[in-house]
Amino acid sequence: MAQSIKTESQPNGHKMITCQNSLIRKFQVMIRSFFSKKNRLLLLMISSVLFIHGCSDSTPPEDMVYAHGIGVDYVDGEYIIYLQIINLGSIAKTEGGGDEEKDPTEMGRVKAKNLDEALFKLYQSSQIKIYWSDVSFLILTENLLKEKGIQDVMELWNRYPEIRYHINIFSAEDHLEDILLFTPLLSISTTLSKLSRPESSLKQSSFLPMRNMREFVIALNEPGYSVPIPKVYVTKTVWQTNKEPRNMVGFSGVTLYHRDKHYLGKISEEKARGLRWVTNHFTRDQLTMKLSDDNETSLVIKDKKSTIIPFVQNGEIRFKIKINAKASINLFDKAVPLEELRKEAVKTMRKQIQTTYQTALEQGSDIYNLSGALYRKNNPLWKKNQVSGEIPLSKDSIDIDIQLQIKDSGSLRFHPTIES
Repeated sequence: MAQSIKTESQPNGHKMITCQNSLIRKFQVMIRSFFSKKNRLLLLMISSVLFIHGCSDSTPPEDMVYAHGIGVDYVDGEYIIYLQIINLGSIAKTEGGGDEEKDPTEMGRVKAKNLDEALFKLYQSSQIKIYWSDVSFLILTENLLKEKGIQDVMELWNRYPEIRYHINIFSAEDHLEDILLFTPLLSISTTLSKLSRPESSLKQSSFLPMRNMREFVIALNEPGYSVPIPKVYVTKTVWQTNKEPRNMVGFSGVTLYHRDKHYLGKISEEKARGLRWVTNHFTRDQLTMKLSDDNETSLVIKDKKSTIIPFVQNGEIRFKIKINAKASINLFDKAVPLEELRKEAVKTMRKQIQTTYQTALEQGSDIYNLSGALYRKNNPLWKKNQVSGEIPLSKDSIDIDIQLQIKDSGSLRFHPTIES
């Protein structure tokens, strides 16, 4: 009986498979016919029409001005927006080796009671559409940070999604006009300036940590952290042409900003030198030491790693700042024993770290984000001791452990090329 059922079922199954194969072959013939040369041409024409229709509302590049940098100030109850615009066509000619163009950078300035009103004043005065996606940096004045904080600026950022979060953020005391109208040396493209791409020069000297807007927002959300913002200034004392001194942008210390307390103060470049040894935004920098009145030596510090380790001692929360780094000799007046040089370098680095910490602490700032380190590594202890998200700190709250290895001195080999 079972055998009879089996033999009867085979022809039906075979017919079903044959039918399916026939349908597949017919479908393949239809597809080949549809994509024949004639139909392919028709499809191309249809897709071209759709593509043109889809781009009909786009603006040609030559019909826009490109916002490159923004400055925001607050004076006498009004916001002042400075907008640096660039001519990408002129920049392309300069970079491509064409005729040198006259300075392609210009600046607009408007003021209003709120930021939205100020922006629309820019729109009303601009001859053509302003394109925002190429903004590279934002400069906030200390007066704005004192009076209003950064909240209104961030709200504006959220309403204009074409302005991205990878832009660099700086602070300044004033003189935004001079900062935004400066042009780089040798007619280099404005898009390659120190404000647009600070990482280029910082690879040679990482004297201050730089943050983009995304990193800045993340840092503000750290418990109790006062974010150091690099300060921008204009100087005429370093570079000049064969006719006159040149305005040039540089960095001079940091401004301290807290999410809730807003502006806390500022630290000069000299007193902010310890920050470079603790931050992870570091490639290399020079450390100069005066061993005696007539013997000055400098090392290039590199391959640095820093870690903050919270611990409890005698019932008090303390923090070990542990630094491992390598160095090479860059300059010296007289030969000194290598171990003596290493000890003096460690002593100088420790003093700089302590000076920066105490200067910030006097202004109510946890500049090394010690509270954040405890929050991540021992959250129960942080919860027990935090006050408004911050751990109470004193000048004795940090221990500094520096392991420095002097690897080489290039061709000097620890001795002067010409003996004195």
